[in-house]
Amino acid sequence: MQRSFIVSSPGKTILFGEHAVVYGATALAASISLRTYCRIEPNEKPEITVKMQDIETNHSFPLESLPWDIVPPKDVLHPPNTLNNEIVTALEKLLINEKNNVLNYLSMLCIIYLYLQIGSPNQGCIITINSEVPLGAGLGSSATVSVGVATCLLLFFGFIQPPKEGEDYSRHESLTLIENWSFIGECCIQGSPSGIDNAAATHGGLIAFRKSTAKTTVMKQFLTLENPLSVLITDTKQPKSTKELIQKVCRLREGSPLIVDSIFQTIDGISRSAIQALESETDVRRLREILGQLIFINQKMLEALNVSHITIDRVIDATKAIGPTKLTGAGGGGCTITLRNNDCSNEMFENAITKLNSFKNSVYDSLLGGPGVAVVCNSAPDFDAFVSLLENKNYNLLNNLKQTYF
Repeated sequence: MQRSFIVSSPGKTILFGEHAVVYGATALAASISLRTYCRIEPNEKPEITVKMQDIETNHSFPLESLPWDIVPPKDVLHPPNTLNNEIVTALEKLLINEKNNVLNYLSMLCIIYLYLQIGSPNQGCIITINSEVPLGAGLGSSATVSVGVATCLLLFFGFIQPPKEGEDYSRHESLTLIENWSFIGECCIQGSPSGIDNAAATHGGLIAFRKSTAKTTVMKQFLTLENPLSVLITDTKQPKSTKELIQKVCRLREGSPLIVDSIFQTIDGISRSAIQALESETDVRRLREILGQLIFINQKMLEALNVSHITIDRVIDATKAIGPTKLTGAGGGGCTITLRNNDCSNEMFENAITKLNSFKNSVYDSLLGGPGVAVVCNSAPDFDAFVSLLENKNYNLLNNLKQTYF
C-alpha cells in the first residue's frame, strides 16, 4: 500500500554577490525559514491530480493520457542533467489550455514531467502544494516547488526512505538525488537555472557559488550555521525586470570598465570575507557584526552600479535602527534583507515592521541559514491534522512543529 507524505522545503535569498557573480565573482546564497509544503497521497482513480491552493488551481490528468510511450527506460537513481525535448513537446500539447496562465502552465509542466520520470503509469496520486514563499519575489519559490515535488515522488515510489532522527544526512545520497531531480524540475520552469535555488532548498544553510572560467558550470561550496540568524525580508512590491537590470550593469561596465570591474572585485572580496567569517567565527555576536558591516558595504557597491531604487532606500531608512539592509537579487525594487543587530530589542523590531507595513510592503520575519528539505509527516494518525493546518495556512504552527530533516 502506498504511503502518504508531507514534505517542506525552504526559500532562499542572495546574501552577497548580486550582479558581480555574472562576471565571475563569488556570491553567497542562504536558505530562509519561509517554506513550501508539498503533500502526496494515493489516488483511487488512475489519475494524477495537482492542487496548488495558493493560486487556486486543481487539475486532474488520466494516467493513460500521459506520453509514456516516449519516456526512456527509467534510471531514477541516475538523473539526467538536461530535459528530454520530445517529452517537453508532448506535454506542451497536453497542457495547451494552460498556456494563457504562465504560472499554472510552468508549474504543471514541472510536476507532470517529474511524474513521468519518477512515477508509474500504474499508480495515480494527488499532489497538493501550499506555500508561504511569495511568488515572483526572487526568494526561490519555484525551486521550493521543484524540491518538494521531487522529494514527494521519490518517497512515494520508494526510491528514497524518510530520514530518521539522529542520522547525519549532510552528504547523504538521498539529498543528491533530490537536488538533481529538482534541478530538472527547475529547468521546466526557469529554462536555464543556475542550480543555486534548488540546491539551497534541498540542503539549507548557505551556499557560496561562482561561475567557472568557462562560464558554463557553477562551483558550489556548502556552509552551515549552527545558529540561524534573525533577518527581516521586505518585499517592496516594486515591479522590476531582472534582464533589464543585468543589461544596465553591462552598459555601465562597457562605459567605465576599470571602475565597474573594481566594484566587482570589492563585491567578490565581500563574499569571500563573509565565507571566512562563517567558517571561523564562533562568537555569534561578532559574526553578526562582521556580516552587518559587509551588508552595508555591499549595498553601497550596488548603489554605485545604479541597481538600487527609491523603494529600497525607504526600507533602509525604516530599518536603520534595527540593523543593516541591502537589496537582494537583481534590485530595482524587489526584496531587501535586514540583518537584526545585537542591540535590537523586540520593541524596536516590531516598530520597524509597523513602519514598513505602512508603506504597503510585505514583511517577513525570518531566519537565515536554517535547515533544508524535511519530512513533516509520514504517519497516518497525524496526517489529517497536518492537512488541516495546511489548508488553514497555519504556517507559524507548522514551522514550529518537529520536522525530520534529511
